[in-house]
Formats: sequence, structure tokens, C-alpha cells
Amino acid sequence: MIYAKFLDVDGFWRKASFEEGLLIPEKYLILSQEEALLLRKGYVFDSDGNVVPKIVVITEMMVRNEAAMRLENIAAPYQPQERETWYEQIREAEGYLSDPAYPTPFLSKRATARGITVKELATTVIAKRNSYLEATATILSAQDLLLSMNPIPEDYRDDKYWQ
Repeated sequence: MIYAKFLDVDGFWRKASFEEGLLIPEKYLILSQEEALLLRKGYVFDSDGNVVPKIVVITEMMVRNEAAMRLENIAAPYQPQERETWYEQIREAEGYLSDPAYPTPFLSKRATARGITVKELATTVIAKRNSYLEATATILSAQDLLLSMNPIPEDYRDDKYWQ
């Protein structure tokens, strides 16, 4: 296989391939084996037809959007209406665990419906809050780290950065 490059009608360099022994039209320039290999590895042509590394610019907004998606995925199992009650549930749980005489109208109704004690539910609420805070801190810390990199890596979506 012979690889060549040509300028298309829009003025961009393109790659073409020809079977061995075929006549290659004049507008095509033969690529070296090294150039052909680099193109297969993701390199591109610059405006002069040189084979160069592909430059991908990852913006701050792209990283922030990835973090936002990951944050939303943590809370996704809960409906927004339930999430709106988290502040009250946490307030009551913290109050009750500090003083069992603390009023818990919200948690009491939910605990009764579940057939568990207010203490059990309060402990669960605090444990879930702590897990949520740990997970969000991990994501936001990863976002901070990625935003401090120059350049931001092309594979910024890879889980290795977000754990």
C-alpha cells in the first residue's frame, strides 16, 4: 500500500492510499513510511502539509462540565423533591444524635413508616451525608487538580483523575 497526501477543494490536506503498482495522479504527494505511521497514530496535517501531533485544547468549561456530570450522578438516585428535604433531615439527625429530646417531626414520620427507630434513621442520614460529602470532595478536588494542569490532559475524563 502506498500512502499519499493531497490538498482537497477546501484547502485541507488529506490522506489517500493506493495499491502498489497503480499510477498515482500528479496532485498526490507520496508520504514516507514514517509519516504514514504517524497519521495512523492520530497525527494530522498542518496547513503546510507537514505531519504533526494533533493538538486538542481542553478548556476549563469542559473539566467543570465533567465534574458537574459526576456530581449529578451521585445524587441521581434521589428525586429533586427528596433532595430538598436533606437539609432538614440532617438538621434533625444532628440534633437528635446530640440530644435525644431534640424534636424530629420529619425523621419520626419516616422512621415510623420504615419500622425503625429515629436513632437508626438519624445514624443512616448522617452516614449518607458523610458519604456524599466525601464523594463530592473527591470530585471537586479532582477538578481543582485538573484545572491546575497546563495543559489539561486530553484524557481528563478518565476515572484515574476522578478517584
